[in-house]
Amino acid sequence: MSYKTIENFLTTEEHAKINNLLSGPEFRWFYQEVMTIKDNCFLSHVFYDNNNVNSPLYPIIIVPFLNKLKAHAVHSVRANLTISFGDQYQSEWHTDTSKENCKTAIYYVNNNNGYTELKNNIKIDSKANRMLIFNSQMQHRMISATDIKNRLVINFNYYD
Repeated sequence: MSYKTIENFLTTEEHAKINNLLSGPEFRWFYQEVMTIKDNCFLSHVFYDNNNVNSPLYPIIIVPFLNKLKAHAVHSVRANLTISFGDQYQSEWHTDTSKENCKTAIYYVNNNNGYTELKNNIKIDSKANRMLIFNSQMQHRMISATDIKNRLVINFNYYD
């Protein structure tokens, strides 16, 4: 399997809850100076990294995803919010981790004209409640949105 997408990954109610939490005024976002190598800033919220839960919202937001993904162990999980600056921009080609037998999953929280491009010229549109899953060693990049103010995803790196 090079990749797979799952439409309507969550129920309508579950997706609405996630969207409302991450889009709400109480959710804490943290400024990141660079995305990969380029100088495009973005906002993130790290739920899990370096063998540690980093967010009190981890059990509420992330655990249901991990159960549905049938994850046996977690490498990292974070939400990313990229801001529209008018022109479309892209991250550098990258892998999220070099760990073998690890999966990357990207959950698209909102609809927008941004997308994820996999190194084999496959474009996955940012469609709300869609999950993209691929081997973590596959290079990919983010393409920003221009039709709305932001592109919101949750990025999982896990072992199945």
